[in-house]
Amino acid sequence: MYVNKKIIMVSLLSSQSSLQASRVRDNCYHFFNLSTLETRISHHLMGDLPLLIHEPDTAHRLWRRARDVFRRVIFLQRSERLMEIAKRQILVNDETGSSFPNGQIWWAKSLTRAKGRMQRHWYADEGGIYLCIAIYPSLFQEDVHFYNIATGLSICQILREWGVDAHIRWLNDVLIEGKKVAGVLAETIVTPRLNEHYLLTGIGINVNQNAFPTEITQHSTSLLIETGRKWPIMELGTHIISRIALNFALLHEWQATSLSESYSTRPNPVIMAYKGLSNLIGRRIRFGTDLEKERGTAATVLDILPDGSLELLLADGTEAIINTGEIRYDTGS
Repeated sequence: MYVNKKIIMVSLLSSQSSLQASRVRDNCYHFFNLSTLETRISHHLMGDLPLLIHEPDTAHRLWRRARDVFRRVIFLQRSERLMEIAKRQILVNDETGSSFPNGQIWWAKSLTRAKGRMQRHWYADEGGIYLCIAIYPSLFQEDVHFYNIATGLSICQILREWGVDAHIRWLNDVLIEGKKVAGVLAETIVTPRLNEHYLLTGIGINVNQNAFPTEITQHSTSLLIETGRKWPIMELGTHIISRIALNFALLHEWQATSLSESYSTRPNPVIMAYKGLSNLIGRRIRFGTDLEKERGTAATVLDILPDGSLELLLADGTEAIINTGEIRYDTGS
């Protein structure tokens, strides 16, 4: 039964869209036909689902859940910070008394005022993938932070599947050989009129940049720098979006099935995968609120807990749990 459904979905991929995709595979930016973007996201999702999910009914449920994450893609050649654009559009809808559509994605070729954590400047010139995803979160309030974890996990998974030895640094920085290649920032917005909650996820991935400003060169890298070759931005970006959608769907499926079971007997699949790619347990780290302005506190990571928190062993022998802030690896660890 599932095979027939899959064949129907595959048939939606028009021969024209497939031809467009093949023509632009090696041309980094001559691809931004929006229907092609959305088609390629669906194509990656349908290709990955049978490989990752072996139970047909579950796979079909996940397809339907994942499809809600990428209902519409908006491409901008050059833009200000995408999360600000998303906020404004959500508030405009709220003023008219209408909800904002779930699953809208903004994709920019370059950004003029990109910001990361603690309002740090993010170098966002041409050659990267810059996204903002807006969803109406379906998870319970206490579990919303799992979306953030799932986004970093998704980027890391796809890079590894494409042959890059990437790892996650808590909470959601993606590193190659200790240098940052991608970052994720999540913000929530509550509308004043309808009192609706939206989650905005900003994503920056360094792909085809061949150099960075001097002040960040020591800690930043790109796929081009690490592999010595240019990457097809459309294929990579749409594959990452499809995996984000799938991991969000896995979270929704986990929560739905957990309603009739205890969380302890139904492991979170995102956290399980995250632990495997974190390269973190047993490492010496420093943690703090803003490690660009403070040295931080030394500790050794004992575990990543089911809620994504870190269990740490401090230098004085006491244990601590942190669920916010940031970490850096101690030199030599």
